[in-house]
Amino acid sequence: MEILNFLNNYYRDQDNFYIGILNRTNKHFYQYKHNIVSMSKYMNTLKYYNKNNKDIYISLNTFNKESDKRTKLNIKDIKSIFFDIDIDADTIKDNIIKELGIPTFVIQTSSNKYQLIYQLKTTMANSNKIKI
Repeated sequence: MEILNFLNNYYRDQDNFYIGILNRTNKHFYQYKHNIVSMSKYMNTLKYYNKNNKDIYISLNTFNKESDKRTKLNIKDIKSIFFDIDIDADTIKDNIIKELGIPTFVIQTSSNKYQLIYQLKTTMANSNKIKI
């Protein structure tokens, strides 16, 4: 699935989420808050970064509008359960799907690496009772 299609299907216009960028050379990690409109303007930049020694991460939970960093306390809604599968991915992916059913989204991040995202029918508001 193309990432922009995923983002447009996953987030609502008012949702705030974070993009993380890890520079594999110097190990610096940067994070930026976006919504779907602001994110669409940076897609070409992120694709360039991803091809040039940087890893891109996207938060699946949404964050409070006034948040200034991606922390558990700043999460607004928990939107999904996901699996990031990097080792023996084809076998593990098939086993998870066998147990849980077809995920809402399957993203192949690279050869034999997947993310399975099971979007919740109803988002869960963050509280101190929820362990993340």
